[in-house]
Amino acid sequence: MKTTKIGFNPVKKRKIDTKSLQFKLTLYFLLFAVILMAVLWMLQIAFLDTYYESAMKRQVQRLVESVSRTYAYNPELNVDQLCADVWELSYENDTYFYLETSDGLLRITSSTDSERPGRMFIGGAAELTKARALILASPEKKAYFYVENARQDSRTLVYAVLTESDYREDLFIYAFAPLYPVDTTVQILAQQLLLVTAASLLLAVLLALWLSGRLSRPLIRIRDSAEQLARGEYSVHFQGGHYTEIDELAGTLTHAAQELSKAEDLQRDLLANVSHDLRTPLTMVKSYAELIRDISGDDPEKRNTHLGVIIEEADRLDALVGDILTLSKIQSGVDAMEMELLDAKVLTDHVLAAFRVLEELDSYRFELDVPPEPVWIRGDVRRLSQALYNLVANAVRYSDDDKTIRVALREEGHRIRITVEDRGIGIPADELDSIWGRYQRASKQNARALSKGSGLGLSITKEILQRHGADFGVDSREGEGSSFWFTLERENIVDRVKPL
Repeated sequence: MKTTKIGFNPVKKRKIDTKSLQFKLTLYFLLFAVILMAVLWMLQIAFLDTYYESAMKRQVQRLVESVSRTYAYNPELNVDQLCADVWELSYENDTYFYLETSDGLLRITSSTDSERPGRMFIGGAAELTKARALILASPEKKAYFYVENARQDSRTLVYAVLTESDYREDLFIYAFAPLYPVDTTVQILAQQLLLVTAASLLLAVLLALWLSGRLSRPLIRIRDSAEQLARGEYSVHFQGGHYTEIDELAGTLTHAAQELSKAEDLQRDLLANVSHDLRTPLTMVKSYAELIRDISGDDPEKRNTHLGVIIEEADRLDALVGDILTLSKIQSGVDAMEMELLDAKVLTDHVLAAFRVLEELDSYRFELDVPPEPVWIRGDVRRLSQALYNLVANAVRYSDDDKTIRVALREEGHRIRITVEDRGIGIPADELDSIWGRYQRASKQNARALSKGSGLGLSITKEILQRHGADFGVDSREGEGSSFWFTLERENIVDRVKPL
């Protein structure tokens, strides 16, 4: 007998999913690190010379402006102090200064004496003459240029300014700052950047792998749980992890699974209830039809009685199918609400008029408590009438010995409250939240309640009221009766004796 062994295949390699979150995050972190290192290389290597010259130019301008302010704005000039300041600036900033008044009577230079160290003068009279000519030709009385030094392979930045003063002669200030070659510095930086780049890329990859795994693992668990949910395992629990958004997603999916489980239970109950409600009248129709065929066909009195039962059961079937179709149309949005202005007072009176016959036939008493003036609301007349009709019919169905039913209409701020009260058997407190569902009836019902209704009336009423943006609810005590109510937005319309 031939057997087939199923197990791990060592030849099969794991395929890298280039669209996975882990791969994408790793790639993005690596790209970010590469771009960051590239920018760092450009700033530190390619643009170092340009940046160095710009920085030196700004520094020399700042030094010259400092000396210029000291000379120009002091009413009493201390020449010795000015010389000391110039020597100190020269020593600290490796810059040579030459100061000369326009009349040539005062000259100050950076000294190279051991007692007064300063920067040695680089250049000669030609540079000073050129700087003076550029200053006089400049509208801003400022000038700068570079002096090349071929023997030392370096350059010197020359910055010159003419300072005008209200207290003394104008002063020419010349600053000479050597610009040293940066090749050696660039080489040192390049060696350091190589180590930094390698370490940064390695750290980026490790960090990306850790972070992508930390982020993708909860999502993978959620995906696996979703596959279980797709197979109909509604008891599955979605587990989050590490991040608020993922925890919220897991919580939402867990709630969705619970609601799907409830929906499946409701669907199962719906099918069972519909099957039962359809089977009972169909059985009655079939049984009495057979009786007419076999027994009472020639007896007019029995035949009419049996035909009456068949007609009554057919009406029950028609009502049940009608309620199912109505609920389906409202929930699917096929039956759109036709909103219009209407008088809630006339609406309640019209609905209650359909039940007045019960006052003579079955000793019911209907009370209508409404204000004398019209109460305008906006809604679908047909559907609101159906919702109110269902509430009154529900009160009739669950009335006990006291068959008083009261319909009240009251204003509450900007809203209108319509209440339907009965003094019937009431509803247990633990069932108040569930009676609005399909085929939900109070557990303790009298004979009249069990023989009437499709179990869809309150569910249809709920859908209609929700489409109208109404608040609704029920207050009930077992053995004392129930009070169903809903509120709608009031329309501020002046009554113009509009025909109804």
